Amino acid sequence: MNDILRVKEKADIVDIISSYIELSKAGQSFKGNCPFHNEKTPSFFVSPERQNYYCFGCGAKGDVISFIEQYESLDFVGSLKLLAERVGVELTGNRDSGKRDEIARIYDVMEAATDMFTEWLSEHDHVVQYAKGRGLSDKAITDWRIGYAKDDWRALYDVLLTQKFTAKEMKDAGLIRDIEGKRVIDLFRNRLLFPIRDVSGRVIAFSGRTLSTEKDVPKYVNSPETHIFKKSSTLFGLYEAKQAIRKTGYTILVEGQMDVLMLHEKGLRNTVASSGTAFTSEQARMLKRISPKLVLLYDGDGAGKDASLRAAQIALGVGIETKIARMPEGVDPADMAQRDPDALKEVLQKADHAIFVAARMVLEVEPKLERRVSLITKNVLPLVHFLESESLKDHFIQELSRMLSVSREALWNDLQRIEQKGFIEDAKENGRASPHSVEFQGTEASRFIKILRQLYGIESWLTPEKDKQEIVTYIQQHIARILTPFGEEEKNNFIEKAHDEGSAFEAEKFYNHVSDKEFQHIVDDLLNEFHKEALRTQYEVTRDPQQRIQISKEIDILKTKH
Repeated sequence: MNDILRVKEKADIVDIISSYIELSKAGQSFKGNCPFHNEKTPSFFVSPERQNYYCFGCGAKGDVISFIEQYESLDFVGSLKLLAERVGVELTGNRDSGKRDEIARIYDVMEAATDMFTEWLSEHDHVVQYAKGRGLSDKAITDWRIGYAKDDWRALYDVLLTQKFTAKEMKDAGLIRDIEGKRVIDLFRNRLLFPIRDVSGRVIAFSGRTLSTEKDVPKYVNSPETHIFKKSSTLFGLYEAKQAIRKTGYTILVEGQMDVLMLHEKGLRNTVASSGTAFTSEQARMLKRISPKLVLLYDGDGAGKDASLRAAQIALGVGIETKIARMPEGVDPADMAQRDPDALKEVLQKADHAIFVAARMVLEVEPKLERRVSLITKNVLPLVHFLESESLKDHFIQELSRMLSVSREALWNDLQRIEQKGFIEDAKENGRASPHSVEFQGTEASRFIKILRQLYGIESWLTPEKDKQEIVTYIQQHIARILTPFGEEEKNNFIEKAHDEGSAFEAEKFYNHVSDKEFQHIVDDLLNEFHKEALRTQYEVTRDPQQRIQISKEIDILKTKH
């Protein structure tokens, strides 16, 4: 029996779902208010016999694993691991018990540190008053587990030693650091600490704001990346915000922790922030799993405007409907939330599609038409490029032509140059050829496709009308996406196995916690994208308007397939 079946056998769907929402008996099933959309009359039904759920209101459906995927905003493997922990099933794909114990100890030491920091905060009234002066209520301080790191070189280190944690465990958690290899000191000293939690609520990092008045002390110090904390895939406040995001149907993305805290204080609980890094595609995909709509609320200065345009490109690129809410010059969301929350809500209500906001920014800074073109190419058309639908691109090109007094044909030509240049640069950056190239790339792809054939019967996809070499090369080039849910060590293990033509059995054992259906779905998506890219190439080379319309329709049809 594979991992998925063993987890499902022990994870009764009624028990699991009833730990999240209230269920009541309804004949042979159970019912409750759907957690994935707003409703007053229960339309969410759970069947203990079939071990599945279905909502007659929004159409949400699936088994116990897909429920965790949706509710906890995890991917398939993350959901399986969470359920396995809850029901006491050890996944055979996780054979390294030593590594698991090491990770568990990092979570434990982070929890112990959080408890210590919150205790120290309660003992230092001047720090509590500072936090309240920043606009934080007693409830916020408690709910967000805000703490204080003492003004001491080794206060946390000494306490954690008495709790039987080792220096290595503290260092692995990012709580201490070496000084020239001779002694260790606490990373956080004399700082107000904001715990950063993962989507399951576990503390994985800290961000500390200094309370020192010395000029050479950094304003913020953040945890380094660890085995459990990756900045590019972490959003501050997501654990606290995910239910409000589902309820409102969109996410508000801000730049800093205080922005998140202040907006939550004023009832805007669907707010999150990136964690010490620019907004990433990984973070965007996390948000998309909860809601496909996003409002960017960045500072009103020049840097904030530039950052909002970059974030919009990322969000649009993963298929999120993205708006920008423009703050007044020199004002940040936290200050406005504290001083005038009604004005902030009005700013949010006026949010408009990122492409239109970018166009208005161009009009504001450059009234002269001849100079406007370069700004359009730099700031506006890249946003259009990242739209998923060709029909939607055409719609925005028409609107931009009207707004900016630039011909539609000129905008289309500039957009095509951007797309062609971007593709070439992307290929150079990633060291790969165009997926439309028919030149075969050696034996690596053939070995990988052989594994796919042996494991998942991929021959059915390799029909005569498709160029097999192109498809094989395309899938091989996108192997990273197939392996996205797994850790780096697991990825490397499988790639090594895939290079050995005789290792199909071992590869199958490695993937015994991924269902055939799940894996085939991923490869199907890759083949779907292969055909979309081929159609986009046709679109770029043709100048016939009717042919372009037809190609756009074909691309949009492919986008509806799963």
